[in-house]
Amino acid sequence: MRSSHLCVMLAFAAACGPGASTTPRAPVTNQPVEPSRTARPRLSLDGALAMMPKDTELVLELDVKRLRGSVLWERIEPWLRAQGGEVLGEITQLCDFDPVATLDTLLLGAKGFGRPEIDATMFVRGFDQAATTVCFERAADAARARGDDNTLRVDSDYLELREGGAATLGLAFVDAETLLVVSRQGNMTDRAAVEEARARRRDDGLTGSPMFRQVLDRVDTRATAWFAVNGNAPLFAAMPYAVRSLRAELHTSADPARALVGTLVIEVGAGGDAGSLAQMFQMGLDTLRGGPYDDLARALSVTAEGADVVVDVRFDLAQLERLVAMFGPLMP
Repeated sequence: MRSSHLCVMLAFAAACGPGASTTPRAPVTNQPVEPSRTARPRLSLDGALAMMPKDTELVLELDVKRLRGSVLWERIEPWLRAQGGEVLGEITQLCDFDPVATLDTLLLGAKGFGRPEIDATMFVRGFDQAATTVCFERAADAARARGDDNTLRVDSDYLELREGGAATLGLAFVDAETLLVVSRQGNMTDRAAVEEARARRRDDGLTGSPMFRQVLDRVDTRATAWFAVNGNAPLFAAMPYAVRSLRAELHTSADPARALVGTLVIEVGAGGDAGSLAQMFQMGLDTLRGGPYDDLARALSVTAEGADVVVDVRFDLAQLERLVAMFGPLMP
């Protein structure tokens, strides 16, 4: 495999994947040891939300570390490794860390749904800054040894991967093990956009949106996966009923009987009828009962609670495996 492809995979691993646990290289002989820096505080959820634009439409988090402790992981891990293929092995050998085993958390804020390219602000937790820098340096060295023009530029906490003199990816460390990646209309090399995100304060970022803050306050952010969508998102404009917001939380466990449990909540807006909407959804589920999908239909229940439509999810491992068998072939 060409070394440029390896560097692209390394960049993907840093932007969308795990951290590193290697020990940084020792200082060059006769050179003074770089003085240790005071450890930066761990980025909080509020701190990350403050860096997202105030008009962010969706926030989603996946706690991969928690997922690894669930019964689902033994099914998911082989699939992830198959997707990584030989490149995953090259990364592990070159940089002394296993991307699949070290990814901690992914947090994504996005807007612009319906456009060809959405804008995204993404935080990837699990990478040690010094070890990650060493990893990219080794990848660039290997690429040049094979004749490719790949380089890494490091400016304090900002890393820029370049190929043929052009930037291919920009990354910034916002704490000792959390990377920030910003995509604006498909461009992931705009340092100004990264610096703009880092410079935002609470009132300028998503924390300055009272409506979104209220939605997030009703989400259990300790879940394995959760998301929240603001009712102002354009994707709701085409719906036949008013939606104030959409939120969900999903919990995994080591118990096969409770492989995935959680709730999806549709907050119905002014003029809407949560009772009628819940009844319509439940009628759809009822049509599946007594047939080949009876057990899947019974894993979901729909109720109206005030102005909310609440969908309860209770899947055991066998039911999830059936869903994967049904819809897996439809995935790219």
